[in-house]
Amino acid sequence: MSGEMADAYEAIAERLQSDRLIRIIVGTGEDAKVFHVQQVILESVSDYFVKSMKKRASRQRRRIGLKRDFPKRLATEDDELAVRCWVLGDCYDIARFQDEAMLAVMKSFQEISACWPAFETIANAFKDTPPGSKLRRLMVEQLVLMLELRSDVTYASCDDILNGTNFVQELLNARDRYNKGDGREKMLHRLGADAAGDHPVIATWREYMVGEDLSGFTEHIEGFLEEEGLA
Repeated sequence: MSGEMADAYEAIAERLQSDRLIRIIVGTGEDAKVFHVQQVILESVSDYFVKSMKKRASRQRRRIGLKRDFPKRLATEDDELAVRCWVLGDCYDIARFQDEAMLAVMKSFQEISACWPAFETIANAFKDTPPGSKLRRLMVEQLVLMLELRSDVTYASCDDILNGTNFVQELLNARDRYNKGDGREKMLHRLGADAAGDHPVIATWREYMVGEDLSGFTEHIEGFLEEEGLA
């Protein structure tokens, strides 16, 4: 076989290998669901799947089991669903999914008719994330805003729910950011634009993202601000 033909066969073999379908099993028992996804797509999404496929290569296994609970649209608030999605993305190192979830939470916090997050949502974010995570930062800042802007929210009212999540130091750090310069405005308008129109606010949303590829987010945020009358 000529060298050119050998190269062609090798290229075909590599293509077949990358295009093969991987069986993804989500959940366990009777609740398990099966999906078939191209290996090349899985590996492009997360290093978690790259490592998983390498481990299975020697055993000729073409299935991956994901036992972490996937969120269902049964949550009462969209931010609760987004928090669970962010945690899921963190478990499997899917940065783009985390950033999409983070944007959803920030949008819900900045809408004109925004609802404050439930204490349980904040507590869940702390319970399922490590200290210093982007999601923790966002949720603790929102708690600071609640403590500062709502008369019905006090340290005593949230201590029982958040007790045991080691949030005290991060809460103090967030208070410092709130009281420093235009910290309050930055927390209120992370996506940019000052609703009051008194002065421009520099958007800080990139500070809450974990991925390097943020393509498409700017246009999406600009559209959101225009719809909300904040642009």
